[in-house]
Amino acid sequence: MRRNAQWAEPGTRANRYTLPTTLQSGSPVGYRTRQPLSHDEARAAMVLLSLPRPEGFVSSGSVREQALFEESSLGVLSSRQSTNFQGHRQVTLGPEDSTEAASLLREMTSLEATVLEDACHTHVVLTRPYRTSFTLLLTFIGHLPFISLLTVPWRALRKRYAHANDIPTIGYLQHLHLGILAEAMERAAVLASDGHRGAQIFQGPFSDPTTRAVNQDAIARMESLCGLTARQRSSGWRIGLVAQVGQLPQPHSISRALCRKVGANLMAFRSERIQPGVNAEEKAPAQYQVRQEMHVPDDLAIMAGRAGYNAFH
Repeated sequence: MRRNAQWAEPGTRANRYTLPTTLQSGSPVGYRTRQPLSHDEARAAMVLLSLPRPEGFVSSGSVREQALFEESSLGVLSSRQSTNFQGHRQVTLGPEDSTEAASLLREMTSLEATVLEDACHTHVVLTRPYRTSFTLLLTFIGHLPFISLLTVPWRALRKRYAHANDIPTIGYLQHLHLGILAEAMERAAVLASDGHRGAQIFQGPFSDPTTRAVNQDAIARMESLCGLTARQRSSGWRIGLVAQVGQLPQPHSISRALCRKVGANLMAFRSERIQPGVNAEEKAPAQYQVRQEMHVPDDLAIMAGRAGYNAFH
């Protein structure tokens, strides 16, 4: 099945299923074509469902700017879950600053893994609380009369200056998006390097107020290293995760051609607001009423289920 998107006919109104005549955006995500995978390619790509943590890095040369851009865009753009919330910023440190970042990580507690030597670069992701016009509205509605005259201003002030979450489920969204981003960054490091690089990601030292308080000194120096300003801190920006990226001693057995296909598909899937055969509305064209994925043999489905289970646990 193909989406078969066309430009709107003269005199007819364009909709979400027609191609745009112009597109003004700084994002590389746009209309993309899905790249089909053969059964052998699908089996080879399944290593991406459950990537092991790297046990060490080896010294390597400089990383090309194109590869660095692809690694960053695959991580951030393929994991962004909300179109109206810009809650992630990434700062990438070079080899020398990566050495200093590694020493700061070793001073912290609650590390999930071993801090590795010889990282070719380090991504520091800044995150801020989930705040939109809708979450602002929730602060002022749904409260008891009279009592809310006191509680609403207090909650609004704590939300603005202390960055507190007055609604627990809204606060959960920030960490949900950060976890999705961490997984995408691990996969992106492999794809952008044709299987030669890997990412060691740390979230534990920055995950909650208790661990942040214990690691306060080292985190402050890490913030200074990545250039976090006082104005950004007052807006709620904090370090959410640190990802060491380096050359693997044993590269993943995945070809460059397959890495390019999977990376292109990640961008194609992310650019679709309507997933054919899943959340299509009744007035959508017929091509959107049927799933586009190819038939997956039972043995591949079982392998994918096992890999997904292992990745979850």
